[in-house]
Amino acid sequence: MDQGMVSATRAARILGVSTRTLRRYTASGVLADRRSPGGKRIFSVVELEALRAEAGKLPDVEGVVLYGRVSSQRQRGEGDLDRQMARLRKAAAGRPVVGEFFDVASGLSDQRRGCVGR
Repeated sequence: MDQGMVSATRAARILGVSTRTLRRYTASGVLADRRSPGGKRIFSVVELEALRAEAGKLPDVEGVVLYGRVSSQRQRGEGDLDRQMARLRKAAAGRPVVGEFFDVASGLSDQRRGCVGR
């Protein structure tokens, strides 16, 4: 890969967004992507840095969904889930929260019920 080019994962980290958001940026024409010889999406570091410097150019996020999870009712009872959800609300940093979901279950059980939304 060219020294001035990075993978989609690295590009998303540089911009501080998810790879899904990065895909929306390329689909809407905000950011150009290219293909590596192996067919992977790659991005110019120079273009990423310019885009990051012009943060106002990034599309607004319509809303965020929060998801918290603990492995046991004991952890929920000790307030772990509440603290986790509070940290997620704080991390949303003023963006509109369009949904909050939480789950209390071990990932090892295939008998567990679905997660709960608020």
